[in-house]
Amino acid sequence: MKIENRTYKMLDFVKIPLSISPGMVLLQVLFDGIISSLVPTFQVLATASFIDTAIRIFQGQADRSRIVLPLFWVLLFVSYNYWMVLMGLVREKLNLNLTKAFRAAVTEKRARLEYRHVENNETWDLVERVGKDPAGQIGKGFRNLVIMAGLFIRIGSILMILLLRVWWAPFVIVAFSIPLLRRES
Repeated sequence: MKIENRTYKMLDFVKIPLSISPGMVLLQVLFDGIISSLVPTFQVLATASFIDTAIRIFQGQADRSRIVLPLFWVLLFVSYNYWMVLMGLVREKLNLNLTKAFRAAVTEKRARLEYRHVENNETWDLVERVGKDPAGQIGKGFRNLVIMAGLFIRIGSILMILLLRVWWAPFVIVAFSIPLLRRES
């Protein structure tokens, strides 16, 4: 890993972790970004299916064996939250890989500083603040991007369910949300 003298952009929050630990990055995007964002939507659908099937069984319109599959889906989505604890291990492994790659690069960069920069209190203070935990900063930036993408997926999937059930509801929600979001920013 080599630290370059340039301005790092938002895309670098993805490029750097991907170049250091592609497997951990893909797992985190898959589970923290995509699957975690879709689970609440599918959990709502599974619960609705379970309730509809239970009502049909109590009304005598369906056989009791029809409840097994909806119950399985509800239990799967409820237990998914417990399995997500394991994603903490993936996040930590990614952080360790980033730290390992950055520690040597930051140490090498500091060692090449001219003595006049080390003696200057303002410059050294800047070096301390910027170089304190670059791996942690990159990791946080990457996690924030994954969370933001997951938020868009979550909102989109909920709007899609609404669109399929009540076609006009997503349009009303978006129409009221856009002015509210513009006012806040």
